[in-house]
Amino acid sequence: MKKILVIVTIITLGLIGILFNYQNNNDKAIYESSSTSNNKIVSSNALTMMYETEAGSGEYQVTSDTTWPQEGYVFNEQLSACENGSELSWDDENNRVIVSTSVSDKCYVYFDVYAPIFSDYIINDIYIEDGVNGLYYHDGVGTYGTLEAGDNSYRFAGADPNNYVCFGSDEETCPADNLYRIIWVFGNQVKLIKNARIGYNYWSGSISNDNNTWSSSTLNTEILNGTYLNTLGSEWTSKIATTSWKVGG
Repeated sequence: MKKILVIVTIITLGLIGILFNYQNNNDKAIYESSSTSNNKIVSSNALTMMYETEAGSGEYQVTSDTTWPQEGYVFNEQLSACENGSELSWDDENNRVIVSTSVSDKCYVYFDVYAPIFSDYIINDIYIEDGVNGLYYHDGVGTYGTLEAGDNSYRFAGADPNNYVCFGSDEETCPADNLYRIIWVFGNQVKLIKNARIGYNYWSGSISNDNNTWSSSTLNTEILNGTYLNTLGSEWTSKIATTSWKVGG
């Protein structure tokens, strides 16, 4: 009986060894990442790769691609998982998936359609180094040192940086009323300021009104968050983040 158990154990270990050392003849393979694995390749037959059908849909379909996507998609760390608990991660440098595992496993790798947003464009394409294109990275040690905001934001500075954008219109020539300027980029949000005033308005009702509370002022409730937003239309207001700003006084 003992001899049988030993033989079965050896056969089982041999099968696992074959699984983790098999290399398919294509570029799609999962690499095991551990201190002892030395990046052993896991059979590509041990995974199912899922592509999002369209940006933001949250719906996925199995792909027959035999290579990892090099562009147009981004690895979804939250959805990607393995049946037996192995951990998956994306290797940006080599454009491949890494799996940390000690057991044979079946993994499902999800990729979302990459839909870059405005902040991505500014950070990745406009910013090259401090001062180029009038854009500065505020990490507390850059061009302005301790005078910087130190919040890891990207801010335009200078006499007249080219930080103009058209918001609220798709016309080829931007109407003056839709011209804005970028103040800063923080995370995935871009803060804009209107290039021209929206008009002359009292803080709250009239010049004689002594209400100095922003939350109940007509400038807030009726004009900016009322008439102004309504004239933009739902397509553009949906692009405006609801944000809490701290005020003093």
